[in-house]
Amino acid sequence: MTSFDGFVFEDADFSPRTALHLLDLAMAELAERRDLKALGINPEPGRKVVYVKDVGTVWNVFKFHDETREFNKVPHLTLGVGGDGVTAMATVPHRANKTPLKPLLAGGAEGFARVTEDVLEGMRDVLGKCD
Repeated sequence: MTSFDGFVFEDADFSPRTALHLLDLAMAELAERRDLKALGINPEPGRKVVYVKDVGTVWNVFKFHDETREFNKVPHLTLGVGGDGVTAMATVPHRANKTPLKPLLAGGAEGFARVTEDVLEGMRDVLGKCD
């Protein structure tokens, strides 16, 4: 398989090697998306792939454009692939520069909850199609 055709978890022989291959293909496909580039995502994966042995998952990140090489100091998007599914997260590390986040955090916990609810509502149709 040399192009990304989605995530299929029906194979009983799913392995970290399979997860790594799927992750690499998915990251390459995501790197080409104009909507992610418009958000300011650096299309190069932000670190070496991490394998979490005890849960059988591999993951990597896309950083927002930033001069630092340390992914744990900048907001980033994480994609994880394992035998039991796929995870996608937007992460704001505690060591990140908070200045760009001030509009998001201005409403305190309640304002942040409203933003999160709006995002989830916008994803309802897509998430409803996932197992």
